[in-house]
Amino acid sequence: LFIFDCLKLTYGQVTRVLKTLFENRNVVKYFFDCRADIDALYHQYSIQVNNVCDVQLYENGYRLCSGIRAHFYKGLYKTLNEYKFNIGISEDE
Repeated sequence: LFIFDCLKLTYGQVTRVLKTLFENRNVVKYFFDCRADIDALYHQYSIQVNNVCDVQLYENGYRLCSGIRAHFYKGLYKTLNEYKFNIGISEDE
């Protein structure tokens, strides 16, 4: 599992390292609500992200298929807590 903060990396680091990874069709990339992230990667770095799983949509689809009423999207922290993914973050981060 890797987490990247493009605001902390230089433009060259993002394009040199992450472009190869994000455009690789053999590597699954997990995002939470990836619309803005993928748009920014494309328009700011010319990166075409491939093979993406949007965890927010997956979780919402799971609730819908399970008969759980879903009138809203949960945030990343609540989703991780509900499914017992303990990665050491708090809701304030």
